[in-house]
Amino acid sequence: MNANDLIVLNFEEVRRRSIKVWEAILNKC
Repeated sequence: MNANDLIVLNFEEVRRRSIKVWEAILNKC
């Protein structure tokens, strides 16, 4: 595993969490 793989994995995780947060916000409105 090199640094590039870690960056990509980290990005995927952050994106997934962001989508969940946005869904929660939109559902409350």
